Amino acid sequence: MKLKTNLFLITAFILFLIGVYASPAVFGATGGLSEDEVSKKYGFTFPVGELNNCATVAECGNYCEKDGNLPQCMAFVKKYQITKDDVLTFTIDELGNCQMGSDCRNFCNRDENITQCIDFADKYDLLSTSNLELAQKFNKAVGSGGGPGSCKSLEQCDRYCDDSSHTNECLDYVGKKDLLPNEELNRVRKVAEGFRQGIETPGHCRDYTQCHAYCSEPGHINECTTYGSKVGYFSGEQATEAKKFSSSVSQGTSPGGCKSKEECEQYCANATHKEKCSDFAQSQGYLSKEDAEAIKKYGGAGPGGCKSKVECEAYCNNPSNQNACLQFAKENGISVSFNGPGGCSDEASCTEYCKKNPSDSECQKMMSQYGGMKGPGGCSDEASCKEYCMKNQSDGECQKMMEQYGGGMPTGPGGCTDVASCTSYCKSNPKDSECAQYAGQYGGGSSGEQDQGKQQNQQPQQPTQSPQ
Repeated sequence: MKLKTNLFLITAFILFLIGVYASPAVFGATGGLSEDEVSKKYGFTFPVGELNNCATVAECGNYCEKDGNLPQCMAFVKKYQITKDDVLTFTIDELGNCQMGSDCRNFCNRDENITQCIDFADKYDLLSTSNLELAQKFNKAVGSGGGPGSCKSLEQCDRYCDDSSHTNECLDYVGKKDLLPNEELNRVRKVAEGFRQGIETPGHCRDYTQCHAYCSEPGHINECTTYGSKVGYFSGEQATEAKKFSSSVSQGTSPGGCKSKEECEQYCANATHKEKCSDFAQSQGYLSKEDAEAIKKYGGAGPGGCKSKVECEAYCNNPSNQNACLQFAKENGISVSFNGPGGCSDEASCTEYCKKNPSDSECQKMMSQYGGMKGPGGCSDEASCKEYCMKNQSDGECQKMMEQYGGGMPTGPGGCTDVASCTSYCKSNPKDSECAQYAGQYGGGSSGEQDQGKQQNQQPQQPTQSPQ
């Protein structure tokens, strides 16, 4: 008796997902759910504004069949997480004109079409980044040097790794080529070892598809979690959570009546279901009350897509993300307290302090991180501040900047101190990089004589430092 190791079936499953999204996921002929059932399940109403106000499933299918409408339809499908249960037909000319789920899956399961299908999934953003990278890694690894047992295609590798005597070799190959995260690879090893020891799989399933289908049934969750705990696939805490979820499914209290992790993720990916899903997660102990309230208030995600206090703190503690976090706080009316340059505690006080103290190293650091500090006339860097102050020398903020540097006149290219000397210098030294950068200000080359005459009475260039 043998159990497929799921090494290459994982990639096959990814391509199966492409088949699900690429064909029946888009509206087609009626025969599945009614319009009312579709609306109730996915949270949109007919007529569908995003699809040219189509009023029925059939009309939407006809719209999506027309040339040029595929991108719009695929975006709609992804937005509302529509599944294949609701439609019958839809043709994808980019995938060999395949129709329905099985037809597109058959197309994508052929070795010669794998690259085409992966590119299609990437183009329409159908797979998560991690799954897309996995599919690309597998295709590249096998194509460049062959897989375990010198297999050259998904089908060959699947057959070879179906033999339990090749399990360790296949697992080692997956690890070497980084086709699975270490944590997931260790779980697969535990399942394989459990089978070697004679620990029977749930429902005697023999491959990923069978085991996934069997364990997706609510009545089998306890059996599957017990098996997972026995072979070490689940931790005790994960098994407890799975059993709690099984209980909620049996009692009909899961969000939208979802019966598996995949169904619940699809349902909760719809923004209109965020409140119901966060309430459920809180009741099950998956989310704290604080995190659940934040999800409701801010639409399910914070800066960088973080979904819990821990995730958001980790994201915002990264200096490169602090601008995004401050912007998110500002847009959502969140009070943010911190200790900045000169003891400032918010954007307004920090901006005021740094305008008066542009040479403060902490101000310069803050400007590079937050991108929000502004100088005279709203300038935000050295070049724009010099340009503004050259044209607006009477601006009080520009004069304050001069005072910060000792009140003396700053020098320009070649040490020039006024427009006339700067123009003369830059005419004689047109290759000077600073002259080239500020040619319009100093008269540069060909137009220097005319500009000089017009600008004789102007004052010298302002400080070279920016008010960071």
